[in-house]
Amino acid sequence: MWNTNLKDWEKVNKEVYKFCLDQAEKRLKDVIDEGEKITSRSYTLIGVLIPVLSICVGIVLKYVIGNVTFDLVVYLSIICVVILGYSLWQLSLLISIRKVWNNGTEPMNLCKSEFIDFGFRNEEDTIKYLMLSEIEQVQHKIDNNKSINSVRIVKFSNCLKISIATTITILISLLCLAII
Repeated sequence: MWNTNLKDWEKVNKEVYKFCLDQAEKRLKDVIDEGEKITSRSYTLIGVLIPVLSICVGIVLKYVIGNVTFDLVVYLSIICVVILGYSLWQLSLLISIRKVWNNGTEPMNLCKSEFIDFGFRNEEDTIKYLMLSEIEQVQHKIDNNKSINSVRIVKFSNCLKISIATTITILISLLCLAII
């Protein structure tokens, strides 16, 4: 975990700490919002994939129920159902299993005697120390959220690529079916 390593932290003006904390909280909000955008885009992609998956299932069922001989379109549809099902599963995991390090510190963790009664000369030093500690905590939360977001971005990007390739394959096979 990052820390400031300030030797003379008590000599720094309290307003400097306040400014740093305000900027850190703004940055944390941006990083949390980035995670929310990933979630929102995942919902949108799920909304697009469900109809595409339904089309593939419809094609397969048409041939299975109709006892029609299987051709390339059916085989492609079966493969697409499996791939799109996998993408939907990955997207649902992306949405449901996520951790967010929120802004602020819970009072029960902040208002403890070991955190407040440091034996400083005055109350201002105590406040400065708490602000400095909170700045370090916010940086820790930013780092953790950025790490979580980078993993989620890669997973979303992979699902998007797979889904686009699969959808294009379905469209081409439907066009071929319409032409034949």
